[in-house]
Amino acid sequence: MRAVMEDVGLADPQLLARRQEFPDGITVAIQSIFPGCINQQIYNTLALRQLVPQGTDKCELHWTLFRLLKTTTRKCARCVSCRPI
Repeated sequence: MRAVMEDVGLADPQLLARRQEFPDGITVAIQSIFPGCINQQIYNTLALRQLVPQGTDKCELHWTLFRLLKTTTRKCARCVSCRPI
């Protein structure tokens, strides 16, 4: 949209702010575990992508997103605007 309309943007850009979790500088790790299963870690997001065969000429892409049930107060304060809808 920004390429078409220059004044388009988020009302709160903090929504996309990211925080370096560890001092190693690594922000992306993607592993192919099996031809139909991919593990991905981008910043502090962990997901599993699975290609599920639906016959000889079709497949479905399943995404499983993981999150922590408990988090520190410092992390939680940063995510106030990221509540589920």
